[in-house]
Formats: sequence, structure tokens, C-alpha cells
Amino acid sequence: MSIPALDYHRPATLAEACELGRRLGPEAVFLAGGTEILPDYHRERESATHLIALDAIEELRGIRLADGQLRIGALTTLAQVAASPEVRAWCPVLAEAAAAIASPPIRNRATIGGNFCRAVPCAVPPSAVTRSAIVST
Repeated sequence: MSIPALDYHRPATLAEACELGRRLGPEAVFLAGGTEILPDYHRERESATHLIALDAIEELRGIRLADGQLRIGALTTLAQVAASPEVRAWCPVLAEAAAAIASPPIRNRATIGGNFCRAVPCAVPPSAVTRSAIVST
């Protein structure tokens, strides 16, 4: 299958992205790193005709400690997760999992948010976080 004609949206704020998502419904897909969306079109697992690119939304980037919690923005790449001293200290299994995924070019593009939201069967970060949460409680 080829990728259909797509309407491209690039909201500047999280509120704008959410509004687009609500308005466009299942005809829209959110684009973070894109490492799974494009293959999903080719595999006929995706048919949305609107792409909502999140790359301009700075509040979705970064890793920080706040209120005693480790917070990782959805647009944070797997390479950034793997290299983060905060992630290594607070959730070392997640840092190790992120470092083990694919090749460096994929880790530099793939996002932690995409790994969770696209529900990729082989995505290691969701499993690592779930396991870590179970082990630490």
C-alpha cells in the first residue's frame, strides 16, 4: 500500500494539538518520531488522512525531576532516555531498554511517547517501565 494523500498539521501548543485530535478524530494520527507510523501505512495498519506533527511543542520534550517524580516528555528520543543520568538513577531498566532498541539512527529519531502510544508489540520501554513500577512497589 502506498501512503494516502495526507493533510499535515503542525500545532504550536499542546492545547492546539489536542483540539485538532478531538476535531479530526480517527482520521488523524499524531506524529512524533515517525519510526512506526510510516511502516504502519505500508503494512496497512494505519489509514488516517491527517498527520498532526508534534515536533514544535517544546513542553513535550525533555527529562526532568519534579515533585519527587521522573518526568519524560513524549517527544524525548530513546537515545536521550538511554543517555540521561536522571533516567539511569531513577529507572535504570528503562535506560537499558532504550539503549538496546534498534540502531543509533532509530534511537535518535524514535520517541518514548511513540513507543507507548503506537503500542508496538516489540517496544521495550513500556515493558521496562511496567516491570520497574512492579519491582519498586
